[in-house]
Amino acid sequence: MASDWYYERLQNMISISDQHSRAENKIWEILFKTKPVILGGHLEFLGFHAEGYLRMLNINQHPEYLKKICDEITLCVRGSFLKPNVVLAPGSQGMYYAQDIAAEMEGVRAVYTGFEPATGRPTSEFLYGSKINWGDKVIIVNDINVTGESLRRLIELAESKGAEVLGTCVFADMSGDRAEIKREHPFHSVINLNLPFWPGNVCTQNCGKEPLVTMQQIMRSPIIPGDVAYETLLSQQNNNGGWSR
Repeated sequence: MASDWYYERLQNMISISDQHSRAENKIWEILFKTKPVILGGHLEFLGFHAEGYLRMLNINQHPEYLKKICDEITLCVRGSFLKPNVVLAPGSQGMYYAQDIAAEMEGVRAVYTGFEPATGRPTSEFLYGSKINWGDKVIIVNDINVTGESLRRLIELAESKGAEVLGTCVFADMSGDRAEIKREHPFHSVINLNLPFWPGNVCTQNCGKEPLVTMQQIMRSPIIPGDVAYETLLSQQNNNGGWSR
């Protein structure tokens, strides 16, 4: 069981979307059981530094939890947008969401793009021979939105093929006011995560005080509950010959 400090911090930094108020307990149960937010350290992702990190694989390794989240997004798509015929996602974690959501909607295809291994961000190449056609009506989905860059790439790719982008949906939105793309197209998230982060080249929050754990190091590690992940990763690194500050 996670320490009380972990539950308290999680509740202070996460809000459930109003459209999902009826499923709020269900979402909290998933978050408390899987502990996907790494807290209590100094972490790096996508060139940013932060005091935490959201590791979606903690959730996505459980198909029953992933299904519950996708059901919530599907309800939003059905209730908020014109009927799509394509769900587009990067072929990393986001493809799990696209496949499940498309399966719940008759006549809808799931289309995936390539992705950059170091960042998970989508490329302009489609995977597995799939494609978007002129006139397709597209919903874009992903597991997490940090800056809006991944969503923008997917929107630009779809529109370059002559498709109409109806909106974008993610499980977790971390962008706050950073992502202008949310104001340019209809946007929905299941949760909003207030996890402050700063450009790594100007970080003064923890630099020089606590060792830095990178996204690549997290991705190479076993799945660890978020309340003990930082200390565990430090211990593993120290056992492998020291830590680079």
